[in-house]
Amino acid sequence: MNPRGIEAFVLMAVSIVFVVFRIFARIKLVGFKKLQADDYLMVLAVAVYAVCTWFAYLTAVACEGLANNGLTQEQRRALDQKSQEYRDRVNGSKGHLAGWQVYVFVSWAVKTAWFVFYQRLLGILLSRRQVYCGYFILAATYLAVTLTLLLSCHPLHKYWQIYPDPGPSCLLVTSKVNIITTLVLNAITDVYILAIPIPMILRAFFSRTKKIGLVLLFSGGLFVTTAGVVRGVVMMGRPDQAGELSGTWAMRELSVAMVMSNIPFMVPLVRRWWSGPAKELSRCCPPEALANGAYRSTTNKMPAPTGTKRKRRTSLERVKTSMAGPAVDVDIDGSDLDPHDEQVEVARSLDHSSYDWDQEGGRRESEAGGSAAVDTTSTWRP
Repeated sequence: MNPRGIEAFVLMAVSIVFVVFRIFARIKLVGFKKLQADDYLMVLAVAVYAVCTWFAYLTAVACEGLANNGLTQEQRRALDQKSQEYRDRVNGSKGHLAGWQVYVFVSWAVKTAWFVFYQRLLGILLSRRQVYCGYFILAATYLAVTLTLLLSCHPLHKYWQIYPDPGPSCLLVTSKVNIITTLVLNAITDVYILAIPIPMILRAFFSRTKKIGLVLLFSGGLFVTTAGVVRGVVMMGRPDQAGELSGTWAMRELSVAMVMSNIPFMVPLVRRWWSGPAKELSRCCPPEALANGAYRSTTNKMPAPTGTKRKRRTSLERVKTSMAGPAVDVDIDGSDLDPHDEQVEVARSLDHSSYDWDQEGGRRESEAGGSAAVDTTSTWRP
């Protein structure tokens, strides 16, 4: 088999492995019934990615990288319509058109999966405007790329026309209109999605090392954008080989997107295997959270400083309220919390300062000599 064909199928296999591992990790941590929309979107994306791999194989190997580009007017006129080269150029051009549309669908499906994940993870920290703006940008850019592809060459059959020359906008593999539009809108959406978690991570109470690790973990979009830029430059810089390189670089870009988009979901399971369930439970329910009043209750009064008030709810409480209503029963030791609930974890990380505030406020009130009652039963009160 042609080396480019082998590469395409290897990249597809790697992408499938990462998606399967992601789904396995999610089921292992939260259960099959708690799989979310972003998980199903990723499964759909990898299924369509397999179709894109077939088109890449068709254009780069079966049709030997031939399309309706790279011919002079005399060569087009002299090319026999019954020849194998003519059929390869027509089929290759059709394969590029279908493969390009599938490539766009997979790219935007992965972006949508990321945004759905961020909305689910940071829903209480994202404004409604941010949510609507994000979905609008994804829908508008996808529509813009699709319409550019379908309307820049009219009628559509000119995309695989050999003679007469259909014009530069109908030579898909070297069409600057399609390449630049896809490249620019691809980069804009990647940067927008990347800009959602990074500021929150930088404001969180993490060590510098952990911040760097998290930023790198969620910066997969930069690698995808880089791969897209390289793909566009290669296609425009080497028009004589664009038919062969287009499908190959599309597979490389999509494979990078698949790998980088699934690594963050595999980390929790790998970390659990590495550090053990006990350490995970201690991370979920840190002793300082219990000591500083993260869990309030309504009976079993205990002495506490007079006048101690919760001036603001912690993010952890807001998460529980948003997910379960105004009152949710949890054990006083926190064992009812899901150690792997993404919203609980991120809220605890992003608003850890609330625990410090409670501790400091309690100490100041205690020094004032007051006393009050603090609840210790198992009812969560926001």
